[in-house]
Amino acid sequence: MEALDKELGDLEVVIDVGANIGVVSCWLAKRARVVHAFEPDEKNRYYLQKNKKLNLVENITAYPFAVGDSDGFINFYYRESFGHHGTTLKHVSSVVKALEVPSVTLDKFCSDKMIEIISLLKIDTEGSEINVLMGFDRYITAHKVAMILFEHAPVLFERHDQAAEVYDFLSERNYQIFDLNHTLVDRETIINARQGDFYAKPF
Repeated sequence: MEALDKELGDLEVVIDVGANIGVVSCWLAKRARVVHAFEPDEKNRYYLQKNKKLNLVENITAYPFAVGDSDGFINFYYRESFGHHGTTLKHVSSVVKALEVPSVTLDKFCSDKMIEIISLLKIDTEGSEINVLMGFDRYITAHKVAMILFEHAPVLFERHDQAAEVYDFLSERNYQIFDLNHTLVDRETIINARQGDFYAKPF
């Protein structure tokens, strides 16, 4: 995240999808007016609340929802590593158990909350990043999301045939994708990247 410090500037509304134990949420909360953190796993949310206290931040609201392309309920897969839980079945980590959890789209969430502009959307959902984006299509297409930070790791998710789906979705909506060195990347770079973090901005 330090690599993005200057790029981010002052933030208003931040959405952290796949907040886990809140390390990134807490870092962002010191730079933003408000952080909406989504984390379906109860244990992770417990430690997120503890991290809020340790970091002396009060402007994080945690929600027990998965985020995807539909509102309702979805299977959430718990794996051996607490950092690998998610809604995608295909993963190199073995599933320990599965539970049905409530799911929301960000289009509906932001509309209901009367949020107009999102300074930063961070997505780390273990392979279901495209579903999060599809459920936020109205805001993204309207360029109401100033920056999107996302994990890209087909090596973990066993989805090599869909390695460029996030790139294609964003580029079709006139977003440019950069690596954390702030270098503009093309589709071939994304396809060949086994694991990494990237960010997108509208142009």
